Amino acid sequence: MTSLTADDRLEIAEVMARWAAFEDGGQAEAWAGLFTADGVSTSASGKHLTGHAALAGNARTRWNKPGGQDVAHIFAAPVIEPSTEGAIARHYGVLVDRAGAVVLGVLSRRTCHLRREDGRWRIFYREIEHLTKAGSSVSGEM
Repeated sequence: MTSLTADDRLEIAEVMARWAAFEDGGQAEAWAGLFTADGVSTSASGKHLTGHAALAGNARTRWNKPGGQDVAHIFAAPVIEPSTEGAIARHYGVLVDRAGAVVLGVLSRRTCHLRREDGRWRIFYREIEHLTKAGSSVSGEM
């Protein structure tokens, strides 16, 4: 098991924060750059994307599809633990509608496995699990 310094934990928390900022800003290349060269992302539906080109391409497609720019990700602070390969960061997240009404969409738990590559912490495997029950939602004024 690897031990993590305070600097490691801060850098990993920054990776997690940048994940949402880059995705919600349409910065596909920067978002994919948070992953290792052989990084894998597994969606809640089981779709696997491997490598920078696939990750960036999917992020661009998601951003450019109708409604792709209408939501923002809100993440809770990650719980960061050491692992044999580096670190695991877990956090909960929801989507909010940018139009003004608070629409809490799909509640999810995201687990990122990270390791150092080129002197920086990067995600080498990420998986998302949807936790919202079918048909449930919350909405209201901001």
